Amino acid sequence: MLSRSLLTKLLGTGFSIGALTPSPAMALDLDYYTYNGFDQTVQAFQRIALIFGDNEYLYLVGVAVILGIVFAAMSAGVKALANNGNGNTWSWALMTLVGVLIFRGLVLPTGTVHVYDPTRNAYQAVGGVPDLVVFVAGGMNLAERVVVELVDASAATPYQDTAGGINFQMLLNAMNDHSGGFEDYYLNKSIRSYYTDCSQMALIPPSYNFDLNQLKSGTTNLFALLAELRSPADFTEWYDTANKGGIPVSCEVAWDTYLQPALSTVANYGAMLNTVCQKSGFNPTDANQLARCQTLLGQQNVSVYNVAGDHIHFLRNAALATAIAAALQDENPDIGLRALTNRAVLTEGIGIAQAANEWLPTVRATVTAIVLGLFPLLIVFLVTPLAPKSLLAMFGLLSWLTFWGITDAVMHRGALDLAFQSVEEIQRHNMGLTAMILTQEVATISLAFFGLARVMGVMRASVLSG
Repeated sequence: MLSRSLLTKLLGTGFSIGALTPSPAMALDLDYYTYNGFDQTVQAFQRIALIFGDNEYLYLVGVAVILGIVFAAMSAGVKALANNGNGNTWSWALMTLVGVLIFRGLVLPTGTVHVYDPTRNAYQAVGGVPDLVVFVAGGMNLAERVVVELVDASAATPYQDTAGGINFQMLLNAMNDHSGGFEDYYLNKSIRSYYTDCSQMALIPPSYNFDLNQLKSGTTNLFALLAELRSPADFTEWYDTANKGGIPVSCEVAWDTYLQPALSTVANYGAMLNTVCQKSGFNPTDANQLARCQTLLGQQNVSVYNVAGDHIHFLRNAALATAIAAALQDENPDIGLRALTNRAVLTEGIGIAQAANEWLPTVRATVTAIVLGLFPLLIVFLVTPLAPKSLLAMFGLLSWLTFWGITDAVMHRGALDLAFQSVEEIQRHNMGLTAMILTQEVATISLAFFGLARVMGVMRASVLSG
């Protein structure tokens, strides 16, 4: 049987856990990278820090020590009686002692997790996280990053710039803006009126440097092409808050006095930019995330349209294309009806795959939060004879998340190749009206590719970690 002195020492160790103070030298600082799941990951580590920082949790650990000793001693006694006093009755005490030492050396000392999302350019340090959680989570995440970097080594487009097809999601959100482009309703209406009224005569005489071929596929800048419609002989209506019913002006005055200055003012694109960024998962109130969103939008000019330009160039073209398309639909409602029907059929056919791509990053971040949320419970078992199973469970859960991240990065590369094959159809039309209209269809199909790839990645991760 266990001696009274040893039992007293073990109990003393359990009761004194709350009085032990970690050494500052034991604190760990590790990075934790997440791709498009920043908020959920930060909140998960914050909850862990709050739980382990509560003295009530230490009391729970002390109770676990006592209960572990009692039940282990009873189990060992029953086994000894069953074996006529033979057998090792000290092993349970050793496991409890090892668990207490692990708790003292790796759980009580706390460190900092530096959560960084390279896709959104978001960063936040979370302190007060137990060293054991920092070491295991940070180490597994480091292994995931190494594989992601290996995959990126032979790729023209980094994973962090296209994780989950975020670039195509931004294109879709820009062309799906239900406000019709600009936040100002009257500006959108004036653009439609300008195109409808001023293009009719411009399409007839050869003296105008404007034709439908250029509008559809021959231009890389709709803004410059619309300037060709300015004429002192043709008239249109200009609308604003002071002239809600519209005032008649020549096409030349409409462009030089109103449209050209409005379309050249960067501030007029602020609301549209914030909408696109927010729908794509960025926080527009964070300067770093907003700058990252602007950079990614600007990159789409080259990668998708093969045209040089910044994010304003893309947003301007998207807004003008939306307004011109609306004007064409007003002239011929049948075109608009067919477009809506085709869009409904397309969305219905691939909606599930697209939804999977949109929600799986959030699901993975949420699952990460759940796994990390189980750590306080699993760590309680460290001070009991169940310590090996507790450590194995923590390692197994994090292994699954690591394999999920690795398979997601690998499958993502194949989906990206398929998506850029679809982009070739857009590039045939430069940055004309046809290219901008096709953007929504191509972006939807591309996001479906990413959705299917991510579903397959989850299944493969489950197989590898199982």
